[in-house]
Amino acid sequence: MTNVESMLKQFASIRRAYGKYLYTSMNANNFSPSEIDILIFLSNNPSINTSKELVVCLAVSKSLIARSVDALIQKGMLKMEEDKNDHRLQHLKITKAAVPYINEIKKYRDSFTKLALADIDEQDLKCMEETVKKIEDNMQKIIRGEKGL
Repeated sequence: MTNVESMLKQFASIRRAYGKYLYTSMNANNFSPSEIDILIFLSNNPSINTSKELVVCLAVSKSLIARSVDALIQKGMLKMEEDKNDHRLQHLKITKAAVPYINEIKKYRDSFTKLALADIDEQDLKCMEETVKKIEDNMQKIIRGEKGL
């Protein structure tokens, strides 16, 4: 019988494989897995762009985000811009220099997707997406206190 623990292990396994594939593919460019995650996340979510938000969304430590952001700034991939309304906030912005690397990451991401989903029937994928969506909806209800003991 499937339980939450086994699903979490399966999702973690997928995430590890994805991270390893991207890191191995991008290694020639000297990016860490965390730096790759940050670049792809910021390119896909430009309005979620503070270090604090990255900590929450990527579910990694504050210190790992800080080290990775610093490294990306030194590599010229990111820049910080002060918030116009709250000078304590720093927004992370992707530089033009990062665009070719992000495009390369996306190319490898698409390649990984094809490999991961090879030989899986379209109907099975649709069923999996619907099931995961239902699980996600249930989790959101639990978080909001709408479901529970």
